[in-house]
Amino acid sequence: MSPHERGEQICQALKLGGQKPVWMECTDDQIAIGFELISEHPTWTKATHADAIFATPLVFNAIMNEWRDKVRRDIAIGTPSEVVAHMIRSHGMDKVQKVLEAV
Repeated sequence: MSPHERGEQICQALKLGGQKPVWMECTDDQIAIGFELISEHPTWTKATHADAIFATPLVFNAIMNEWRDKVRRDIAIGTPSEVVAHMIRSHGMDKVQKVLEAV
């Protein structure tokens, strides 16, 4: 299966699992997927990638959950990134915390 076909299958599985992949790009070596986290303006999209040979929906969920854990820790110690701080100001802590729940 080509990386593009694998990426399409992964995005479909992620959608069925409640995720919102909004774009996907592939090379021979990697699959990159952009996830829509917040749809309302200002929108929030997070991109991640995995080696094409190892890429599965579970791998992408694990990568996103690791990122979510890091963001929650950063918020807890008062050092969120500018993007996260902007999302908190724009959408409120409750909405951001909901986005950061593990999948």
